[in-house]
Amino acid sequence: MLAIGIFGVVGYVLFQNVLVLVENQNAEMNSQYPEVLFTDKNKTTVKFNKDKIIVLDFWTTSCSICFTKFPDLEQTYLKYKNNPDVLIYAVNVPLRNDKFTKTTTILKKLGYTFPKIYAASAKQVEDSLKVNAFPHLLILKNGKIRFSGILETDKKVFMYTIDSQIEKLLNEGKKLGKK
Repeated sequence: MLAIGIFGVVGYVLFQNVLVLVENQNAEMNSQYPEVLFTDKNKTTVKFNKDKIIVLDFWTTSCSICFTKFPDLEQTYLKYKNNPDVLIYAVNVPLRNDKFTKTTTILKKLGYTFPKIYAASAKQVEDSLKVNAFPHLLILKNGKIRFSGILETDKKVFMYTIDSQIEKLLNEGKKLGKK
């Protein structure tokens, strides 16, 4: 019985990691980041500092999975908020019937402290970034898309986690003698 229990636990953890591996098999990359228009809640254009690691968590108002991942994004944000080399944003991609004020009101009510920005249109996000399924995570460094995949924060998953991707990019700079 103990062997069956151990096999079940190992299989459960292994299965989740295999799924993440399959979902993110081509997620690590080094492609040019195209300029995409994002604004803050005041509709002021947001420009990214190319010297930083920029984490963009794309979501839509109709994506229930996106909302369930917000607590994990909040924890990641709190972990890195004092690191001057890492910036984390939740990026709303507007759907056809979304109203900007309604979306900002929803986010305000949820009370998360991570920075929130807004894409100009779903078409621009899809055409420029090839992001058309949500949630979706992009991580940028030095003006390049370094990761384009699924936000993974499950404690049982050890492959392609958001923390491992951020730490990997932070350590690249250390290996080269930079911050």
